Amino acid sequence: MKAKTILYLFFAALLTLSCTGESVKLTYSTQATKIDDYVKKQLTDNPDRRSVITDGIVRLVEVEGEGDELQEDGTVSFLYAGYDFSSYSITSSRLFATNSPDVAQEARWEVSDSTLLGEKIVSLKDNILLDGLQKGLVGVKEGEECYIIFPGNRAFGKNTLGTIPAYAPLAYHFWIIKIENF
Repeated sequence: MKAKTILYLFFAALLTLSCTGESVKLTYSTQATKIDDYVKKQLTDNPDRRSVITDGIVRLVEVEGEGDELQEDGTVSFLYAGYDFSSYSITSSRLFATNSPDVAQEARWEVSDSTLLGEKIVSLKDNILLDGLQKGLVGVKEGEECYIIFPGNRAFGKNTLGTIPAYAPLAYHFWIIKIENF
């Protein structure tokens, strides 16, 4: 009798895990569809914009840059603002991080440490960024202003981080200052 109970519990747990995995896949698939719908609307509203899609990550270019494109092992200098994109809109109420003094002021953030604001420099070869950013930044040019938008599986996945809920899609607004390829 005890072996039957253990076997039953094992299969029940396996079924639960299987359903949970399918639910997460459906969540990410739905996010990708809603991101695609958002981008299509942005492109319709302003035909001067363009989008670049790489492996499910969208870069919505607002202002074209000039010169060489950032390569996978290049270094990029930028200002940014990060948004929880769970509502499929970009609003200051969803802002969770920025190094832009203008964005911080507009959002009425009080920044006690001014060293947190200002230009950030990252080498892509160090692979320290979220997957969505790591892949989404490849191809940007100096002077470009863009949004990089991606589902939660390219962000923090099942982890909650500060105000960012688990599985949340994210959107980052970038102002590219400089790139350097090696």
